[in-house]
Amino acid sequence: MGHTVDVRVYTDRLEVRYRGQVVQTMPRLRKEDDHRIDYRHVIGWLVRKPGAFARYRYRDDLFPCVTFRRAYDRLQATHGERADVEYLRILQLAAPAGEQRVLDVVTTLLQMPSRFEYVAVQASVSPPAVAIPILHIPVPDLRVYDTLLVGAVA
Repeated sequence: MGHTVDVRVYTDRLEVRYRGQVVQTMPRLRKEDDHRIDYRHVIGWLVRKPGAFARYRYRDDLFPCVTFRRAYDRLQATHGERADVEYLRILQLAAPAGEQRVLDVVTTLLQMPSRFEYVAVQASVSPPAVAIPILHIPVPDLRVYDTLLVGAVA
């Protein structure tokens, strides 16, 4: 929002460019009733207003694959009305962390009999904090360089 982009229209696709770089390529849809919703574009708004998910016109487009749909169904069975919030938060993890990575975790968790929820997915998807090692570099002995200079003069 607030930026100007150029869109190049081809026979089979659209290219969205920002500052000369292609930032998005999508198939060109020809029919009036055709649509394609990329969850990455709307997930931020839906997480803030999870009640809108239940009545969202293109809700089925927010299930990238059958496994995500199964996850939502399982959440509905265990969380009731809170299922929408839990699912949207899981879907929000998929945007930056990678859909395949979240899909693998969700698939594993769905096979377990334990309660399925966002916190478990987040714990598995989020990498552990990397400890930055503290380096101790000794102060160099500059007398070594002095001996090199003396040897070069002779």
